[in-house]
Amino acid sequence: MEEIKLKSIEKFYEGAEIFITGGTGFVGKVLIEKLLRSCPNIKTIYLLIRRKKGKNGEERIQELVTNNKLSDFVNKLHAIDGDVMEINLGISNSDREKLKACSVIFHAAASVRFNDPLRKAILLNTRGTRETCKLATELPNLKSFVHVSTAYIEPRNLYVEEKVYPIHANWRTYINYAENVEEEILNFLTPKLTKFAPNTYTFTKHLAEHVCIDYMKEYNLPVIIYRPSIVTASEVEPVPGYLDNLNGPVGLIIAAQLGLYHVSVGNVSFELNMIPVDICVKGMIVASVKNAKQNDEVCEIEVINAASIKHLTVLVLMHAIKTFKQNSLKVIDVTSVTFTSCTAYAWMIRIFRQIIPSVIIDSLLKMTKNEPRLMKIQRLIFDAERNLKYFQYRKFKIPNHNFHDLNLNIPLNERKDFMVNEVSFNQLELMGQVQEVIFLILI
Repeated sequence: MEEIKLKSIEKFYEGAEIFITGGTGFVGKVLIEKLLRSCPNIKTIYLLIRRKKGKNGEERIQELVTNNKLSDFVNKLHAIDGDVMEINLGISNSDREKLKACSVIFHAAASVRFNDPLRKAILLNTRGTRETCKLATELPNLKSFVHVSTAYIEPRNLYVEEKVYPIHANWRTYINYAENVEEEILNFLTPKLTKFAPNTYTFTKHLAEHVCIDYMKEYNLPVIIYRPSIVTASEVEPVPGYLDNLNGPVGLIIAAQLGLYHVSVGNVSFELNMIPVDICVKGMIVASVKNAKQNDEVCEIEVINAASIKHLTVLVLMHAIKTFKQNSLKVIDVTSVTFTSCTAYAWMIRIFRQIIPSVIIDSLLKMTKNEPRLMKIQRLIFDAERNLKYFQYRKFKIPNHNFHDLNLNIPLNERKDFMVNEVSFNQLELMGQVQEVIFLILI
């Protein structure tokens, strides 16, 4: 395949104004850092930020700048007060006027909780996408719209191709349900309404993809559907092993390191398709340039599976956990995790190694007038296991030809900054980097 000549990625973003939703999330933070470091001539990045804990958008941007060492770029970051769950994204008319100069949108806002109530999942994942698409139709200079979806968009299909899948339900109807039907009724009807999907997250993200497709067809929006697999700690940037949350497998690893997690039900041949966040973000940046709209040309949808070609197996994970050094005073028990397919045996270990010790320690904390917290952690572990249960017994194949073909669109002099391959990606090395970050959290 011949290399496609593409203008400089850095030049594409030179003088650009960019709108990002989900900028305070894990992927969003790394995306902002990468854009500012590797494309320093960006004019402005507007971040949709909702008020949280009494802090407005500008105050939360200052937190973001301080926590991520972006003080050199503080003048390029501007808050747009709003909320993805609100009509019109909760953006004022004056702020919508500011956004009309934007040429690129990265829509990365979403709830990643698998078990959100259906109403919340629809309003955030599906209607939030519709409202972002509506905003996109108002931007006369829009060249690229990257919609961040999920590689598990078709959880019943173990071979998830880089293509659009038929819609399971009318997204307009489901937004109407979320807006007008009482939440208790929606919760009761969730299994039926979601066609018995494994969770509300994948179902509403599936609907969101079709929101983008319909708006692309009607308004010729330059949409790219970008589907990451499990986004995990960074390989290199901004620092090796960077992560800012304890969600998913990483949270369970930390629980194991603390001696709070001792058993997992599943198959030892189970594989986790994990993509380092920095590789994921580089793909987003390159994809937005590759598929940028030129003048009034007709847009075509492209689907990109941002998935790894190297899978983390349970056996590798077991080895990583066994080699963890316990050098934190906060460790409760010896690190040891048993993987079994027997539910009864798993519950026996869970009760005697996790629940009973947690109850005893929480009781002692209460007696000494300290806050009990271990049973709360056990509930979080249980929720994480429940959310992952469907996927633990299924071996997904996620082809990613379009993802790796992004490398063909990178000029030679920019490949060091934007290549999306995993030449140096090593499962055990990544686990070691994560371990170092864990120790920083625990000590």
